Amino acid sequence: MKYKEIESKRGKIVLSEGIENFKSIFEEKGLHLYLTSYSYNMPLDYYDILLENIEFINDIKVIFNIYDFNSSSDYKIDSLIYRVLNKNPYVQLFYNKNNHSKIISNGKTLYIGSANVTNYTKNNFEAGVIFTDKDTIEKIEREVFDYAYILYEPIFTDPIAPIIVPFYFIVSEVKKEFDYIVSLLKDVETVRYINENDLPDYDLEIKEYIYQYSQMFKMAKEDFSKFIENKSKEYYVVNNLLDEIEKSLDVLLSVEPIGVYTRDFLDFIEDYRNANEQYKEHYWRLNTFENEIVINKEKIYVKRLEAILKMLYNLRVQWIKLNKSNKYIRYKNKTTIPILAWLEYPKLAKRYWQYFLCD
Repeated sequence: MKYKEIESKRGKIVLSEGIENFKSIFEEKGLHLYLTSYSYNMPLDYYDILLENIEFINDIKVIFNIYDFNSSSDYKIDSLIYRVLNKNPYVQLFYNKNNHSKIISNGKTLYIGSANVTNYTKNNFEAGVIFTDKDTIEKIEREVFDYAYILYEPIFTDPIAPIIVPFYFIVSEVKKEFDYIVSLLKDVETVRYINENDLPDYDLEIKEYIYQYSQMFKMAKEDFSKFIENKSKEYYVVNNLLDEIEKSLDVLLSVEPIGVYTRDFLDFIEDYRNANEQYKEHYWRLNTFENEIVINKEKIYVKRLEAILKMLYNLRVQWIKLNKSNKYIRYKNKTTIPILAWLEYPKLAKRYWQYFLCD
């Protein structure tokens, strides 16, 4: 048996021996490439395939673990990181010593099975399942990859990554609040016992986080601009991105934070309680017809944040393009101050990005 596919209702079971087990995922033009692997050593021909699928060559997340039977984990991690960066400097690496999963996704197709992404797996008998269902893929990616900077040990390979991380945290918190708001506002169509305790917070904390982040970003922008002007004649794109991100942060600080529209929309609850019993149902329905409008208003806030995050990722790509480096620094959660503290004390983040700005 060299290769066999077994169809099922939810996915496709793949049994393979002696050939690439998930090469089809690399060959398909996808949205990104996210994977987990025990060890990681992508075959060179796979990198050639990725170059053809340029849409996601710069959006690759790798969560890896290493064999550590002889207590030489740091050396093995170092070797793996250098090997990866020499092949592709854009890869985002995350170390997780508990990882033993094997997941590979390009956003359209996702593999879960026994095969690691290494040179050796093509010689093994492997079994896995391939999903193409969009909802299933999004749920798995959300659980495993969306909060990678928070869940695992990020490996910073450029100065932009340390300023992405705290903003990434803010986005994740806002998305949680938005999910709650959507659930709440969907319920108003059928439920009439929402009370004050169910309402979202005013989220002054989120507003404060964004203010603190904007101060950090301005500090970083000053350092980046000086370095780029000194090191490259082609700094226009990077400086333009820095300016646009700063402007977008200023706009974000000028608008109402997530949750405000929802609270305003539901401010009739007290009056509803005091309404005549025979009019209650009419009163409730009349005041909740526009719930979808409010959801869309709240969604705009989330989209503003996501747009800034995309600009930060683009900034990282452009920076690496102009300043390729084999430097890296690991962020060890157990031995350093939590990333959340960077918002309050930007100098803690500054030492990470300045590491890459020193000769």
